[in-house]
Amino acid sequence: MVEKALSAAAGHDITVTGTATSLYSLIDTAAGATQNLPTTLNGAVIQVTAGSNVSFTADGTTPTADDGEIITIGEKKTLTGVPLKLVKMIRTSGSTDATVKVRVGWKDATST
Repeated sequence: MVEKALSAAAGHDITVTGTATSLYSLIDTAAGATQNLPTTLNGAVIQVTAGSNVSFTADGTTPTADDGEIITIGEKKTLTGVPLKLVKMIRTSGSTDATVKVRVGWKDATST
């Protein structure tokens, strides 16, 4: 994966709450400013590091705590060939938000 550098390093450490939110919005919130991420990003490495497990969808539909692909605390998930503009995430349980490390980019050097 060719990584896309974010203008604010804090954008790599996102907080996933009980409201389904797009990955791009989560990165903007964590960074404290709009990152103007290209809509062509199609690769990510996502790791839940603390808090709650995360449910996500990669097709633009809205995940729920029970409906979506689950990433458990400590697990690392690699997405390739997925339009990241469509990824949405939500924590799966309780009132503890999930802390997630994320790296985004393109799945290969020819995709920009």
